[in-house]
Amino acid sequence: SAACGCNANGTLGGSSNCTSYGGQCSCRSGVVGRTCHSCDVGFYGFSHAGCNCKHTDNNNHDVL
Repeated sequence: SAACGCNANGTLGGSSNCTSYGGQCSCRSGVVGRTCHSCDVGFYGFSHAGCNCKHTDNNNHDVL
């Protein structure tokens, strides 16, 4: 099988953990992309622990 090419930080189980069909890596919480390389919309702080949810106030201003 081809190498998955998963991002080691963004993927649960390491860089070789992906589906045999389509090659989707098993992303950590808040992480997206086939190779789990970036934070989903509304998330920030990409790291080996995944991404953190970005909280917003009632006026849709970011609250960290």
